[in-house]
Amino acid sequence: MRTGRGVPVLALATVLVLVAAGCGSGDGGPSGDTGQTYPVQVDGDAPDHNVAVAAYFPRAIQAHAGDKVEFTLADSGDPHTVTLGSLVDTALGDDAGDRSDEEEEEQEAALARLPALLTPAGTTVQAAAQPCFLATGRPPAEEACTEQQQEQPEFDGRQPYYNSGWVAPDDVFSVTLADDIEPGTYRFFCLLHREAMAGHVTVVADQRAVPSPRQVADRGNTELAAALADLEPAVARLATATPDAALAGVAVDDPDVPARLTEFAPRQTTVGVGDALSWTVTGGHTISFNAPPDAARLLARDADGVVHVNPKAVIPANRPTQPTPAAGSPPPPVPVITGGRFDGSRFVSSGLLGVATPVRYQLTFTRAGTFAYQCLVHPGMDGTVTVS
Repeated sequence: MRTGRGVPVLALATVLVLVAAGCGSGDGGPSGDTGQTYPVQVDGDAPDHNVAVAAYFPRAIQAHAGDKVEFTLADSGDPHTVTLGSLVDTALGDDAGDRSDEEEEEQEAALARLPALLTPAGTTVQAAAQPCFLATGRPPAEEACTEQQQEQPEFDGRQPYYNSGWVAPDDVFSVTLADDIEPGTYRFFCLLHREAMAGHVTVVADQRAVPSPRQVADRGNTELAAALADLEPAVARLATATPDAALAGVAVDDPDVPARLTEFAPRQTTVGVGDALSWTVTGGHTISFNAPPDAARLLARDADGVVHVNPKAVIPANRPTQPTPAAGSPPPPVPVITGGRFDGSRFVSSGLLGVATPVRYQLTFTRAGTFAYQCLVHPGMDGTVTVS
């Protein structure tokens, strides 16, 4: 999220790398002590730009039985989970190179048994969205796990499914490695971003030294710095935006880059009465004017723990019915969604756009004034339009 301004992303990356390199042994060098707490950041942030990063920082840690791994969210607005277990280990494989047909089938079957946080229909799967810790069996396909299954035990490496549920803002998911966990590598990933957002913890013998918690945090900062440095082409593209070619979100054309910009550009725009403003929407955003407070946030948790998609965040508001394309006409390279006319007096929202492929959203302004707008998914993603 945006926490300040004036430090370029690349400069931040350089600073973080130098800090990590200069910390040396951190809080006393590699540790052979048990009972340590190792920090892992979920998602990322930058001081000068709004970003979302589908990654854990660091992606890999070493620890001992009895240690704790603490996952803390850097809240970008994107939903995440932290999910471990033998099903995850099988689904992600061991990165050992070529796999046999049988191994690939096992991976695909394990991946299919792991519920998705969000369905293609835009609903949540409660077994993914709420905590669930199974000693045996497989997670439910739709319903939530039982109350007893939602009580978190220590992680012994043998549970097939060990899931944080949706990590909401201010949540911390703490995983204690059981005293009887076997040395080995245990995978974790996000039930929304799947294989694209994954990491692992390697449990080693007690007598073997491992990096200290401070060194683990430093390595996480270094990896975040590298991810932010990869965003430089997207940052450069922000500067090219104009009222005739505005942007809502910018991503790098590289699937291996986990970060993207969650910003409008230009952030302040001036148009005339009767003019239309057109945004190219990339990466799942809304363009929303006069939104009520309860419209913000993609997911919400009820008092009973049920997690659901916030309809006010994703459903268009006061958007006219879109025209039906003529039969046989080829689809445009970037589809255009018409928002209609806006006089500043109503809640108007594009709804959630650009999740899979970019689209353009066009809105015509009919009254002079200065109008603030926002993305209802990503906090801090906002802008203003001045109609002269």
